[in-house]
Parts: sequence; structure tokens; C-alpha cells
Amino acid sequence: MPQFNSIRDEKDAIDYLLEKLEGKKSISDLKVNQHYSIDESIKLLELRKENIDVFGDDTPEWVIDELENLLNHIRIAFSGIDPTEREYVDTDGTVPETWSPSDAFQWGEWRIVNARSITGSDGAPLGYSPNGELKH
Repeated sequence: MPQFNSIRDEKDAIDYLLEKLEGKKSISDLKVNQHYSIDESIKLLELRKENIDVFGDDTPEWVIDELENLLNHIRIAFSGIDPTEREYVDTDGTVPETWSPSDAFQWGEWRIVNARSITGSDGAPLGYSPNGELKH
């Protein structure tokens, strides 16, 4: 089950997802079900963000069913594919057999986006191979 490392990690995830969802709002108005999942995801994330602002570190953990519901909506919002049914929500067509729900959204991807290279005292990236530097 997906979890957050801390309240700060959860806030980073919420901010990342809200920004990404806002970018998806420009899809065709004909994609009614995908728009519904975008709106539901934003609503759930903004409510959670309000709770974090009020309770801080004492914010109750997500109820598993609520988090799974959010993940389902996020994956539909980003891909237009229902990950449970493996069907497009607004169009006909065959979902590629190789499609995976993590293609639409991979848990923890907000951590990779915010990663920075770790550098030595000389400013050079630390790592053992070209473009394989360590991240923080």
C-alpha cells in the first residue's frame, strides 16, 4: 500500500499532483468521464491539503479505501483509462496489453521530479558513471 515518508512528503505529492492535474484540464470537453476524474482528484487533494494545514503532523493517515479511490481517479485523469476495467472511459478502442496503471502515475514520482544531484566540494556531481550521479 502506498505511503508517505512524512507530512512534508505528502504536501510535496499533493502540490505535484495538483499542478499536473491543472495541466490536464485543457483536454477536450468531450472527455466527460476523464474531466470528472480530474475534478474529483483535485477536490480530494485540496481537502487533504486543508486538513494538513489545520492538523500538521497530527493529520490522520489516509483511509486505505479513500487513497485507493484517489489513485484510481488520478490514473483515469492522466490516461483516460480505467485501471480496474482496463478500458478507455470516454472513447472506444483497445487498451494496449502492455499498458499498466503505473504508466499513468507511478507512486513516488514527485520525489524524482524534485531530486537534486549531490555534489562534492568541487561542485562536481558524485557518482560512478556518466549521468549516473547520486540524487537527493
